[in-house]
Amino acid sequence: MSRLVKWYVAKQLNSMGWPRAKGLLRKVSYVPTQLVDLSVGQGLQACMGLGAGRPEIGARVIADVFGDNPWTSESTAGLLEALSEGDEDIARHPDLSPWTAILARNAMTPFMTEIEWEKLDQQDVAIIWGALSAKAALWGLSHEDRVSTALEADKRHYEETAPRFVRYGLAVPTEAPWQSPDDFYEACEEMVKAFESERPALAAIPRALRDAPAIARRFGSMASP
Repeated sequence: MSRLVKWYVAKQLNSMGWPRAKGLLRKVSYVPTQLVDLSVGQGLQACMGLGAGRPEIGARVIADVFGDNPWTSESTAGLLEALSEGDEDIARHPDLSPWTAILARNAMTPFMTEIEWEKLDQQDVAIIWGALSAKAALWGLSHEDRVSTALEADKRHYEETAPRFVRYGLAVPTEAPWQSPDDFYEACEEMVKAFESERPALAAIPRALRDAPAIARRFGSMASP
């Protein structure tokens, strides 16, 4: 289950004034799926940033999603092999940012324009978001240089397009909210601190996960207490 991304998505949508009520008795709360996908993509970008720039926290994201894993050497190797499918997702969409590419096959927008708010609490949604967040964290752990390059490209794209929207009357900053990948990684860490101030802390890193080659290369193989 994806506690971190689910928390982030709810925070983002609430900050934009969603959900909103509709219907004759205004008893149905809904949110546009375009905004859901946007928020999930931002959550995956944060997970990827944690993997790249804060590898301990990135590994904890994976551990937290798969809390029921027995964390034997075999189960951990199998899990990481499955999560490495993020490489294929990203290769399949070279025109997209890596976090958007990981989301692409599970985006809601191609199938519906809006969704009832309570449906975002359904277990199948949590399972999908969990798998995606773990894929993103692992990809960041494994490809820190490519994450940095993608973040720089994202920053350039934002600062090239934002002035155009300002000219059309949209009140958005003309500078990206972070000035370097390191700034972004710091913001991701602060996001986790905010999450843990409201929710139980992310899981510790099991020995088998810490010792896995894809993880151990980033910070050694000493097991968590």
